[in-house]
Amino acid sequence: MANAIDQLTDRVLVLGRLTIVRRAITAVAVTISAVLQTFLIQAFIRPADLLPSGLTGVAVLLDRVTSLGGVHIDISLGMLALNIPVGSYAGAALASASSSSL
Repeated sequence: MANAIDQLTDRVLVLGRLTIVRRAITAVAVTISAVLQTFLIQAFIRPADLLPSGLTGVAVLLDRVTSLGGVHIDISLGMLALNIPVGSYAGAALASASSSSL
C-alpha cells in the first residue's frame, strides 16, 4: 500500500512540474472562480443591495452610479476594466522576479 502511495505521489510531482498541466489547472480554477463569483453577485449581492469590498465593490458602485445618470456600465465590464491593469502589473512583476532569480 505504501508503495502505491509513493508511486502516486511521484506521478503527481512529475505532472506538477509540467508547465502545460499547471497552466491548464490554473485556467480551470480561474474559470470556476469567475462562474462562482458571477453567481454570487447575481444571487446575493444585487437582490440584497449589498456593496462588496475590493475591485468587485468598485465595479458594483460604478454600475450603480452610472445607472443613476442614465448610462449603464455593466458590473462585468467594470470588473474587466479594473482587473486588466492589476493583472498586467502582477504579470510584469512576476516576470521580473522570476528573471532576476535565474
